[in-house]
Amino acid sequence: MDYLLVYGSCGHGHKRAAEYLAEELNRRECGTVELVDFLDYATPFTKKAYPFVYKFSVTYIPWLWSIGFKLSDIKAINPFIRFVRRIYNHISAPGFERFVIRSSPKTIILTHFFAAEACAALKRTGKIKSNIVTVVTDSIAHCTWVNRGTDQYIGLSDETKKGLIAWGIQESKINSFGIPISRVFANQNKTQEFRVKHGLDKSLFTVLLTSGSFGIGPTEKILKLMEKFEGKMQAVVVCGNNKKLFDTLSTGQYKIPVKVFPFIKFMDELMEAADVLVAKPGGLT
Repeated sequence: MDYLLVYGSCGHGHKRAAEYLAEELNRRECGTVELVDFLDYATPFTKKAYPFVYKFSVTYIPWLWSIGFKLSDIKAINPFIRFVRRIYNHISAPGFERFVIRSSPKTIILTHFFAAEACAALKRTGKIKSNIVTVVTDSIAHCTWVNRGTDQYIGLSDETKKGLIAWGIQESKINSFGIPISRVFANQNKTQEFRVKHGLDKSLFTVLLTSGSFGIGPTEKILKLMEKFEGKMQAVVVCGNNKKLFDTLSTGQYKIPVKVFPFIKFMDELMEAADVLVAKPGGLT
């Protein structure tokens, strides 16, 4: 196998980045490409609990998630964090480690920090000789992305690069040319065409509201604030997999035109149709 691309199905950005890379590698006929979700090789408990805990935390107790995020990024306790992560990851997904060893790909490209740590550990211990490439799909380089044994890092921006360097990564190992996206997101010069296609007013200033696949955030509050621009603005809202939010907004009454969508696969068209995008922090968006 030439390329193994690994993501985690906990948050849609990790998956889409890996899919876009696979799409481009296949388009360029770079060799054999396989795309996998590391959770497919995790224990049954981890496969269910890992995405659930993440979604529950960022949706209902973001303050606690924030505390954990910051505490785990403190350099003084980083050796302990690395030790705990190695044990936890090994116990949680032994099947993934066996799969990687068995596959022995020439290059492994990872868009999730769990898989990145697991593969880097295999490289350090000599169990694989693959070229390890970690794509940091967050704007900020949290220490969980940094793993000894990784050959190359790809980051969103120079700020991401600075963060990796601060964690001791050699500058020669870092490329800050952005998170991989599909070619469909290139400017198509079809703003008016896509507004007509999706039932939008061609003349109104258009705001696209999105908050990831979980559909979290104060979307209703934002729409109410936008009502002061009645007659001058319209909103497009993508609710992701949040059915409750979709149902609420679909039946809501607003002083500005509001078009509501559930999880979609034509985000490129809505982004092209909009004048501005309002979103949660997210590297891929």
